[in-house]
Amino acid sequence: MELFKRRTTEPKAKEEKGETMTHQTRYYTPPADIYENDEAITLELEVPGVAKDQVSISLEKGVLEIDGKIDPKRYDGYVPLYTEYGVGHYSRRFEVSDAIASDKITASMESGILTIVLPRAEAAKPRKIEIN
Repeated sequence: MELFKRRTTEPKAKEEKGETMTHQTRYYTPPADIYENDEAITLELEVPGVAKDQVSISLEKGVLEIDGKIDPKRYDGYVPLYTEYGVGHYSRRFEVSDAIASDKITASMESGILTIVLPRAEAAKPRKIEIN
């Protein structure tokens, strides 16, 4: 079973020769845990080797897109003795409903775990209705 998606980067022209080149980069689908309470939905994604400034998170047309890039040069000169994950970029997408307050989404990262908090919109929060 293949645990990653392969993408080919856009061709970049070699200006001096007018040639084009492409190269393949592995994109992994990071494991995710999703938690829910009355206030928010929380996503935790494992993105080992990704620096905080190399993570891109966007929400457009109801799709939350998360991309994390690694610097493969960081691993130059190392010979793996045992590995549980491959070296490559990370990409994951989630459909998000209108019940999320998109302007209040927050993200943090610590020790290779990316945490994204999606607060519920006020209209979507559960509430108790009093009887008059």
